[in-house]
Amino acid sequence: MNREAITHFFIPVLGVLIGVFLGLQFIHGVFVRVQHPMTRDRIMLEALASDETAPQLAIFGNSIAMCGVDAKRLGDSLHRTALNLATGARNPMESLFYYKDLHDNIEVVIQFAMPSDLNIEPQMNADRYDAFRIYGYELDAQTEKILRSAFQERAGSYLDRSALKREFGARWALRSSIDEGVRDLLRNDLSVQRSIYDLYYPCPYTKRVPEPAMKRDLASRRERSARQTAANPQAAEILRAMTQRTREQGRRLLFVIPPAHPEIRNNEGAVPTRLLAEFLTELAEQPGVELLNTFDLLEADEFVDAVHPTAAGAERLTALLTARLGEML
Repeated sequence: MNREAITHFFIPVLGVLIGVFLGLQFIHGVFVRVQHPMTRDRIMLEALASDETAPQLAIFGNSIAMCGVDAKRLGDSLHRTALNLATGARNPMESLFYYKDLHDNIEVVIQFAMPSDLNIEPQMNADRYDAFRIYGYELDAQTEKILRSAFQERAGSYLDRSALKREFGARWALRSSIDEGVRDLLRNDLSVQRSIYDLYYPCPYTKRVPEPAMKRDLASRRERSARQTAANPQAAEILRAMTQRTREQGRRLLFVIPPAHPEIRNNEGAVPTRLLAEFLTELAEQPGVELLNTFDLLEADEFVDAVHPTAAGAERLTALLTARLGEML
């Protein structure tokens, strides 16, 4: 092959490679800078890594914990810094990722646990896992072992993705950023900004849902609860791993079973919650592990929808949690 032929071959190839590299750099920059549902994870990772912002009390869980605990009020009452690090649709495996690099400041981890966290096969959002890695998170051997054991053959879909595929897959962030902006403008019953950036009381809901929507949501939740009739071994493994991790770190762990709407707790919701309470009670026999069961705490008018507490409901839950932590500290 002569020099001219070589030039005609390699210059286009080099151009393609440079284009791919620049494209990936652009996607990475967009992912890190624009606002999208995973932005909260970046903010949380940064807060936990900083000596200035790392709390003594860290709250993990899903949107129920977001709406159920005012961490500023909690921390002020206990003369400590508390952060509400709950996130919408957060599951225990994703919470466990954070346990690896908890700041030395943290004395107690408060982990909200739903019946579905025990009674349903573990799930994880692939985009959220990719976001963790793009933000610089690295799995340690212990966390990877738990993930592979709990997710079995499904673990490969998260762990075995190349960095190139992960970065290229992150292009969804630009579209999501636009969707988030539009939703923030159109939905006067939601505060998207607060759900992303607030680390004290990040509840996004500003209005109680209309009664017809409440009834539909409750019926759907009751139907799902009725299917939760036995503990899932892999889900149980993740909850056990939380106790092991905090014990090894010399921290205390407080599991919290959140309040349930009376329509759920007086019907199909009682069985899956009883299974969870029995399991967590067993875990709480270990040193440094405790359980706060608030299943019966709130009344129907203290819920925004079928599951999320109102501000008044959050005040009651925060007060109860404060009292329990006061006994622990």
